[in-house]
Parts: sequence; structure tokens; C-alpha cells
Amino acid sequence: MQLADLLARRLLTQRRHHGVHRCGAGGERETTSETGGDPEVLDVSLVDGGRVLGEVALQQHALHCKDPRLTGCCVVRAETVPPWIIVASWWVYLQESSIVDQFDREIVRLLQADATLSARELGDAVGLTATPCWRRVKALEDAGVITARVALVDPAALDLGVTALVNIRTNDHGPAWIERFQVAVALFPEIVEAYRTSGDIDYTLKVMVASIGAYDEFYKRLIAAVDLYDVRTIFVMEEIKRTTALPIPD
Repeated sequence: MQLADLLARRLLTQRRHHGVHRCGAGGERETTSETGGDPEVLDVSLVDGGRVLGEVALQQHALHCKDPRLTGCCVVRAETVPPWIIVASWWVYLQESSIVDQFDREIVRLLQADATLSARELGDAVGLTATPCWRRVKALEDAGVITARVALVDPAALDLGVTALVNIRTNDHGPAWIERFQVAVALFPEIVEAYRTSGDIDYTLKVMVASIGAYDEFYKRLIAAVDLYDVRTIFVMEEIKRTTALPIPD
């Protein structure tokens, strides 16, 4: 049996099992009339009434909605279905991911560097028009890939000249102590990052204050708020690298 036939049998079985609607978004969203038809990320309807995030091939989607006898599926990729998805008369293999393709990767890279970019500016940079680019950004937000868009502030402008890495050890690992510690950490705005760590150190805090004196005041309030077995502070002498941009694999 030919490989294409094997893949077809496998996909049709999976599609029946998961109930992906043949017409994808089912006409609930307008499709672009631009020549070439950029793929768009849309909410894809399921037969059971559920919805998934899916990459829709617009040309195939338009054909399916006109002729329901077509057996192909216009969904290129969907979150909750297996990765083998048919597009019209050809097959593609796509990995399950909230980031659909290279367009999404480039969009995320650009927004990590400058979140003020408009959909048109993003589209010009990645090779899409504004509407499909905006839909991709919205889908990335809905999927939780883009969690927030914020303004980054220069610490020097707020007179936060001292950064301290605070290593904490505790001899109490009970749930009551952990809850008190987490509440205390949340109440101190000077603590900008907090981690539970492996090895000899139980927790590491990144603290930003105006001066050594300000750190001493912070330290006294911290140990009054929660019992700590051992606290060791490392003051940062020079910042070599600081970034909010996460690495995105190709």
C-alpha cells in the first residue's frame, strides 16, 4: 500500500474520532480576499460544540464551505487533534505547538523586542499583511504564549542603584511556613524575582533597592515577617547582561 494511502486511512480514522468539522471555522469568521490568501489562525469549530485554536488555509476553507462534498480539511493545524492533518489533496506533518510556524516565531521575537509594533509593522517585517498578522497575535495571546505587554523602566530612573541576590535556607519545609513565606515575598515590592532552588540553597530572591541602607531596612522587615534559618546576600557589582526576551528555537 502506498504511503499516501496509509496516511489517508490514519487521518480519516483520527478525524472521525476527534470530530473536526470539515469547514473549519464554518463561516463564522470572514476570510481575506487578498490574492494568495495568507493562512490565518482562527477558532475552529468541533462537531461536539467545542473549539480549538487552528491554522486555517483560506483557499481550501472557501472551497469547503461552497462544496460540502469535499473530503479535505482546511485546518492545517489544531491544538487538540493529532498532528496529521489533511489540506485539500496534499498532506503535511506539523508539530503540536501553540506557536504554529516561523511566522509566529518571528512575531514573538519582534514583540519581545518592541511590544508597541502595530500589526502592519509586524506584517511588513515578517512578510504578512496586517489582518492575518493581527489574528496571529490575538491567537498567541489567547493561547497564553504572549502573557502581557508592559513598559520596561530604567532602574536608575527610579534610583534603584543596588541589586542583591539573597540566598535563603530554612529548616521548616511545612506547608504553613511555605504559605507564610510566599505571602511575605508577595508583600515586598523590592523583591522582583523569587525562586525555589535545588542544592544547599532553598530560595533565591532578586532584590532591587536604592542603597545599602535601604537593603538593611528591607532585610529587617523580611526576617520579622517570616522565620529564616540562614540568609546570605550577594551584591551585584556589575550587570553583564539583562534581558526579558526568551530564546525561541527555530
